[in-house]
Amino acid sequence: MELDKLRDENAHLAAENSELKAGKKEVEEELAASQAARAAEAAAAQHELQAAEGRIKAAEGRIKAAEGRIKAAEKSVAAAEDSATAAGNAVDAAKESSQQRLQVVQQELERSKAGAARLSQALQEVSRQLSEERRKGAELQRTVDALRRGSCVDDSMGAASPQGSRS
Repeated sequence: MELDKLRDENAHLAAENSELKAGKKEVEEELAASQAARAAEAAAAQHELQAAEGRIKAAEGRIKAAEGRIKAAEKSVAAAEDSATAAGNAVDAAKESSQQRLQVVQQELERSKAGAARLSQALQEVSRQLSEERRKGAELQRTVDALRRGSCVDDSMGAASPQGSRS
């Protein structure tokens, strides 16, 4: 009779142990799937961050190119202004010829000024885009860092969990 009770209790405990093992395996599978999903999210975020960094570098290159064009336009404006001044001084010597040349130089000056204004506007737009890309890059970096920290926490829990359940 006592032996039958012990056998029943042993069978009950064996069934309970099997259920616990099945539950443990299910939790471990869910944890592995969660970690894989987080790793995929982190990889995607890292890829997006790298793409944003590439766009930032391209924008910086466009800014440098625009700055070079602005400097060239400024030199052109200065040269055109010098030419306009020289043409103004030459009006006394040859009024009709100088008058025509002055008009050409003034048109060049206006075109150069308009070009410099357009380049300045383009530089401002590129600078705005660069600031936006940097902001996006910082957000992506924070996302990547947060996902990595989350993955590290799960890894440490996953490593501790099987040892704790064996004890």
